[in-house]
Amino acid sequence: EYIGEVKKREENMSNYCVDIGEGYVIDAEKKGNAMRFIQHSCDPNCELIVRVHQDMRKRAWIRASKPIAVGEWITYKYHSNPAVWLQQFFFNNQGCVCGSKRCLKPREIVIQDATAADIDD
Repeated sequence: EYIGEVKKREENMSNYCVDIGEGYVIDAEKKGNAMRFIQHSCDPNCELIVRVHQDMRKRAWIRASKPIAVGEWITYKYHSNPAVWLQQFFFNNQGCVCGSKRCLKPREIVIQDATAADIDD
């Protein structure tokens, strides 16, 4: 289970938020578990499941959507709502760095040549 504080979605939220719909997120920045470190991919091997539990609270789980090889990163798509996902993940961060061949908007990485003046001994 993805553990954290349930909060109303706001601008400039932490990087450890999971969208649970209806304008709310689970923010795992301060009270989260290890699931907050699962990486994003545009071609994920897991999916986020949000359900109303017996206590009438929304809860989120990550489950495998295809076989995961030994040593392979566990990944999921960070937002189920494409509008939120595109706005927050892509445009605020100028692109995606998941590395998937199916990446929706890869970040353009500019590599600058180092000169002798740039290198300190």
